[in-house]
Amino acid sequence: MRLFLLCAASFVVFSPLVVRGEATVPQPERWQYDVSGLMLPSSPVYPTVSAYRQVRMELTEGGPDKAELSLTYANEDASAIGALVRRQEYVDAVNHGGTFQQDFERCVGWILIARDRGSDVSLLLARLKNDHLGQQVVLGEAVSQLPEWAFEGLTSTREHVAQMLLEAVGMLEGWESADEYLRMLSSIDAELGSRMTLGGTVVEESETPPAAPLASPEVETDSAEKPTARPTVVDVSINRDDVNVGDKCTVTCEVEAENQTALNYSWSCSDGELSIEGPKATWTAPGEAGRYSIEVTVTDALGGRDSKTLRVRVSGSEVGAEHDSDSVDNPGPGSSAPPEIVGMSATAEHKYLEASMVGYSLLVGRSCEITCEVADAAGVSYEWECTVGEIIGSGDTITWSAPHAVGNETVTVTVTNSRGEQASMTLAFHLTTCSQCF
Repeated sequence: MRLFLLCAASFVVFSPLVVRGEATVPQPERWQYDVSGLMLPSSPVYPTVSAYRQVRMELTEGGPDKAELSLTYANEDASAIGALVRRQEYVDAVNHGGTFQQDFERCVGWILIARDRGSDVSLLLARLKNDHLGQQVVLGEAVSQLPEWAFEGLTSTREHVAQMLLEAVGMLEGWESADEYLRMLSSIDAELGSRMTLGGTVVEESETPPAAPLASPEVETDSAEKPTARPTVVDVSINRDDVNVGDKCTVTCEVEAENQTALNYSWSCSDGELSIEGPKATWTAPGEAGRYSIEVTVTDALGGRDSKTLRVRVSGSEVGAEHDSDSVDNPGPGSSAPPEIVGMSATAEHKYLEASMVGYSLLVGRSCEITCEVADAAGVSYEWECTVGEIIGSGDTITWSAPHAVGNETVTVTVTNSRGEQASMTLAFHLTTCSQCF
């Protein structure tokens, strides 16, 4: 049956897509995909095209090949969206944004899997970065022609895939490379670039910009010289013992660095409001009690960076400030370590759940089981929270029922041991209406 569908679809898809230009050189002006009318979602034969895609993906073996095929599909999708907008088929264009996003997510996911399995993905990632610039040019032109009611959906898709690629580049090539790619993205669409972040956090920069890099390719350093140490965030503290809803608190970051004047501070919080003043920030607690996080990332002039997170419990009488760092601090004398969460995972009996770079993709309205694994589960209790939807059950495994709405949502578990020490972990979900994307 699969071979039959593959052959049948081959007769329908007359013109395969062609990419012009070198994949390793980010030149979006050389990105050109032409799709025939038969390949558009509004075409009566598009179900056959969709079946052809699915069969090809199932018959393709190996992470790199699957990633390359997914990228081809994403390029086709972007071009199709542009063609639909030019035809003023706005509803189909916006709906097809979900297909484009899913194909793009699959491409990134397969690249990461291939890297984890030992494959060299540098050329494939270079092609993805190049093609993505072309995709954003086409999608940006499409957005500029959309009516106001259709603007938000496609804009959200553009931002989501761009953010995902920046995170992947940071993981695979380092955050300096991600920052360089962000500048390239901003050069073709300054507004889109301004809404992107690095490191997965909402960044609010201090008034003093980071100093320019001091190193030059033409300068040879003496191998006997002592290398410059990266800055180290020693502590992040809050000036109140009791934090109530709506309170204004001063949060201070203490850093060890060779040059304190050349440091750049980036702050973010899970909720509430931040007012930034370099190594200090004023945090206004949100209007609801709960557990919140404040994160600071410190970067020096040479690109060295460190971060630390302060977790604060907001209530009428309780206090909770716990510190997380990029490295695990050794407990002091007489202290004990908090419970260790090994990981969280999601499973489902249906097919509409799929692992992705951001966590999991799940069809709207569907349910899945989420399990929290703790290193030493003796005497441990579990508290579950979700941004939307419904949590059913208790203990280390619960069922999360997703809402019937598209969006990016999270499920968080807080583990408490017999001594009252706590640890938390969050699992991210992208909810989609694209049932054919699984």
